Amino acid sequence: MSSNPEKKYEILYPEDSSEIIGELMKKYGLEETVENILEKTDRREITIGEIIAGNVAEAAQKKMSFEDFASNLKKDLNISKATAEKLAEDLEQEILVKTEKIEIKEERPITPEEKEKIRLSKKTKIRPEIPIEKPMEETEKKPSKKDVYREPIE
Repeated sequence: MSSNPEKKYEILYPEDSSEIIGELMKKYGLEETVENILEKTDRREITIGEIIAGNVAEAAQKKMSFEDFASNLKKDLNISKATAEKLAEDLEQEILVKTEKIEIKEERPITPEEKEKIRLSKKTKIRPEIPIEKPMEETEKKPSKKDVYREPIE
């Protein structure tokens, strides 16, 4: 008997996945402050957005049942069953139905179109973007050397 090698897939997520997760976090009261996110990052803890993104990735890869998806969200986020089911439904409608699954075959090279889709997918992070305030820039910058075109002030 010949054994079928396990097929390999690349999951391509919608480009706006991180924004969608951020919006759903707001909708369900799961938002984290920038300070909280930075503290968790410093302590190497997983943020709520990363937990949601991880569950979305698992659902996309394993094709788990909707009940399992909602159950994982309930457990991982410590939220009610009703909230978890609504969140899972929104994630499924907004992200999971829009994912693409590209089979990676070892017998043939990946087409340029597939390469481009994979490249764009890897560029698109599935974790929510963290708004970081930029430091104020100096209004006047000092010249790095003496200005030879300027007349001396006496």
